[in-house]
Amino acid sequence: MPKTPKVSYSESTFRKAISFLKGHHDSQIAFGSWRQLSESELKMLLFGSLVSGGTRGKIVQIFMTSKTLHQIAHDNALTIPRIAKLLRASKIRFPNRKAQSLVTNRNIRIKDVLEDLSAFSGTTLQHERWVRLALKSELPGMGLKEVSNFLKWSGFSKHLAVLDSINLSFLKWTGAVDHLVTPGRLSDYRVYYAFENWQNELAGRLGITVSELDNLIVFDWEMHIRSR
Repeated sequence: MPKTPKVSYSESTFRKAISFLKGHHDSQIAFGSWRQLSESELKMLLFGSLVSGGTRGKIVQIFMTSKTLHQIAHDNALTIPRIAKLLRASKIRFPNRKAQSLVTNRNIRIKDVLEDLSAFSGTTLQHERWVRLALKSELPGMGLKEVSNFLKWSGFSKHLAVLDSINLSFLKWTGAVDHLVTPGRLSDYRVYYAFENWQNELAGRLGITVSELDNLIVFDWEMHIRSR
């Protein structure tokens, strides 16, 4: 089994990260917003999260506000091939596999699930990790990133990182992570947790939640990459 990559907690890595992120726009994560959302709205967030893996953030953002997502989330007559075709037209990667997962999760009452887990919302990283694992076991086709995305977008979590290639490139740039680490390593729980611990430390130094930090990285760091 490959060793978990070392993560640097040197002051220089945090200074570099903070100097880049300080003063950037508000991330507009409303903690607790899931309580005001309807079952239908939560289901759309869930389905949008489910298809987010491997797809560029900008494409996912467009999909999240599309009529296509609304149709998939609310028309139970849609077949797997039809959903796959809609996903493909929306430039969502791995449409066949994700169409199967969407149908499998079609009947879940997600607000009831969140209510059952609400005592752990916003408490500690360890508690929220337990919630993420519980949801992952209930929602076929969703990995750590996808469940974290849903818990962030719904305003359920404060401590969970949404780690993907964008976040990893930011970690490399700060010097916290070796540049040879590949996105494929993020499927390893030990690696994911190690990087997530670092982002919790950074968020604490910035005085924001990890969910808010993730939005800063997604918007500002991705924009920085594309402008180079």
